[in-house]
This record gives sequence, structure tokens and C-alpha cells, in this order.
Amino acid sequence: MEQKWLTKKTEYEGFPLYLRKPEYQDIFVYRGNFPNVLHVTQKLKEVKSNGLPESHYNELLFEFDGQMCKLFDTKDGGLIFLIETFAGKRHYYYFVSDTADYGKRIEKIKRDNPDIDIETHSYADKDWDFLKDYPTKLY
Repeated sequence: MEQKWLTKKTEYEGFPLYLRKPEYQDIFVYRGNFPNVLHVTQKLKEVKSNGLPESHYNELLFEFDGQMCKLFDTKDGGLIFLIETFAGKRHYYYFVSDTADYGKRIEKIKRDNPDIDIETHSYADKDWDFLKDYPTKLY
């Protein structure tokens, strides 16, 4: 079944912030399985003065975005829970298990998309404080 997405356009520090998140029936049922956050940052190459991607450039990123959205599923170590577009960057956020081998997945995406600049960062968040501390309610 195809994942449904919810979107929100807001403002942060005077700039547009676009949020996209999967529509989970109850995301919190997964909390015990995925005690870590994986944060992947994509540096956008063609942006408007407000930090959002140029429309034609954004369309070129659809396939990459699809790969990032399907990086995990709940059966293989993680789940995507938020995509932010802000200030010339797109951020993909996942909750992942302790055993998720995201390094190999990210390396494959880098090989498949050599013109796209991405960086990763991960940290423990067993209580999912990211969601509690986020500036707007996500779930």
C-alpha cells in the first residue's frame, strides 16, 4: 500500500519551512523498536532567495526523494517520520533500530546520485524527545 503524506507550510526565523510527514495510524507503537534518530541533510544546489528549491530543480530530485522515503520500512530497521525543507537544505529524519545498517544504504544512494550532496548524523533518542521538543506538533 502506498504511503500517504501530510504537508504543512509554516515560517521559522522569517523563512518558509515546508514539512512533510507520513500519515501513521499510531507512530508511537514503534518507539520501543527504534531508539535512535538518523538525520540526513541534503544541501540543495539551486535555491530561491527564500531558501526553497527552484521549481525545475526540485522536480529533478523526485527520484532521489523517493529513494530517501523508502530507505527503511518498519520491518527492516527504521521508519521515516519527517522531511523538512528550509534555508537551502532538505532534512530527512528517521527513527532506526540499534542494528540498522544505514551506512550501506546511504552509500548506495550516494553512488546512485553522485551530484547530490548529503551528510548523515545519528544519535540515541529512546524516548523520542525529538518529537516532544520539535517547535510544532508533528504527531
